[in-house]
Amino acid sequence: MTIYLRDPLKALKLSISLNTVGVAVKLAGSAITGSLALLVDALDSFLNIFTGLVVRKYYLKAQKPPDIRHPYGHHRYEAYATVLVLIVMTSLGVLIAAATLHEIFEGMKRDLLSPLAVVFAALSFIVNSVSVYFLKKQTQSIALRAEAKHLSIDVAESATVLVGVVFASIISGIWD
Repeated sequence: MTIYLRDPLKALKLSISLNTVGVAVKLAGSAITGSLALLVDALDSFLNIFTGLVVRKYYLKAQKPPDIRHPYGHHRYEAYATVLVLIVMTSLGVLIAAATLHEIFEGMKRDLLSPLAVVFAALSFIVNSVSVYFLKKQTQSIALRAEAKHLSIDVAESATVLVGVVFASIISGIWD
């Protein structure tokens, strides 16, 4: 696995693959247990796949050698990728906050979640953590560093989902 630590594109490909696995785990967990937290986390991971593909595309463009139109190279593409990741992160944060506030103010009564939801949330946390581990090793690219920070926030989100799902399975469904 050390080759993934040295090659930025392989680390990014691994991250995208792990996010794809994460989406499948979270969607399955949501479908089986009815957890809204896992569903929202799956949608977030789907966007992570999108941002990973954007970062990959712009990283490859940035690696092109200078030419007549770009005598100083194509390094700005990495900055563009970083801005796009930031826009996606901010937009998703606003949507999740709005959905959460709606759920709180509506005060919908929810039943306890199945303890199986905790297993799916824990698997999701592990998958996200492994993905971040490999991307954090990529320090030569601003776009990959931004994506690693983005996915680090997702690890914190997954930890929050895990705690919420644990509470929703033993205390009250409102924690979901």
